[in-house]
Amino acid sequence: MALSTQELAVIKSVTKALGSKKNYNADYSVNWNFVDADVFMDINPADDDIDAHYEMFNRFASVVEAGIAAQGE
Repeated sequence: MALSTQELAVIKSVTKALGSKKNYNADYSVNWNFVDADVFMDINPADDDIDAHYEMFNRFASVVEAGIAAQGE
């Protein structure tokens, strides 16, 4: 399944945000509120695209969290 341009943009932006130390809590867990803010400012979705934006963001965040959990096993 090919990813859309919007999905690729969200993945790229989340990956960029995860590279910033300020987007992590003191216990090194991801502060998803900060990542969300960075990604939202970067993507700047139109009002009618916000629901789709968050669907893509949440889907990729779940993939990241699953990867983090798998590393801890």
